[in-house]
Amino acid sequence: MTRLNKKTPKLAMGSDLKKALQAIRLYTSGKSESKQQSSSYDASADKFELFLTYNMPPADECEPTTVVLPHRKRQPDTAVCIFVADGKKEELKKLIAASPVFKDRSTKIIEIHKFRKDYDSLERRKQLRTNYSLFLMDSEVNRRVLLTLLGKVFLERHFELFPVQINTIESVEADFQKAMQSICINWKGKIMHNIQIGSMMHSADELYENAVAILQEGVLPKCPWSAIESIMVGELRYKTRLFVYAHDYLAEIKDLPTEDTDSIIPPKKKKGSATKRKV
Repeated sequence: MTRLNKKTPKLAMGSDLKKALQAIRLYTSGKSESKQQSSSYDASADKFELFLTYNMPPADECEPTTVVLPHRKRQPDTAVCIFVADGKKEELKKLIAASPVFKDRSTKIIEIHKFRKDYDSLERRKQLRTNYSLFLMDSEVNRRVLLTLLGKVFLERHFELFPVQINTIESVEADFQKAMQSICINWKGKIMHNIQIGSMMHSADELYENAVAILQEGVLPKCPWSAIESIMVGELRYKTRLFVYAHDYLAEIKDLPTEDTDSIIPPKKKKGSATKRKV
């Protein structure tokens, strides 16, 4: 197989990823056909993910990567939990009180010292993780300290934590809207990622465009193709995955001339029976 070095031009995602997403969405649609006839069916509950494994994960010091998705995966009424520095809760409550963005939205504001005191049990933290699907963090809060406090119950699954500037209502709303449109990739200690890319509310093309944005803007700048062991797409309700190898895309590099010896490293010759034995 042809290997590519760091001089490789920008990748163009091949058709394999799109075909995999089309197939798994069609499969999920068929499995959920009876449910879709019900008025209570929630298409956003049938979620799809990008599953990546690494043979050489990025260094722990890599900062989290935020990617703005072409197609929002969160619902308009998403419940939000905001962690703020001590003494900032009342300030934030006043800011969002008259905001149409937060009107009728389930919003919880927790100061760090209150989190230490009220969420010291595993069950309380589990309940918090379950009740809210979007988590924001006051920019004055130390991210590493907060992640340590949250613990494994938050971090064992893909967890997204977005910063918010609590200065004016405009800054709070802007950071909130950006978080609603984005995903956050945490790198520390990761040898695999489960990244949600959308739901049955999205078409296969929209899922594909979200997946491409995550790979090109979020993963590849921190983790080269040589460090990616595998890429899969999956759906969460029926726990089905389709396997897509990273090297499946390499045949579809844009503008890679065959004579470009700087970008192409020839494969090593295999040792075989043709090798002469020394006498």
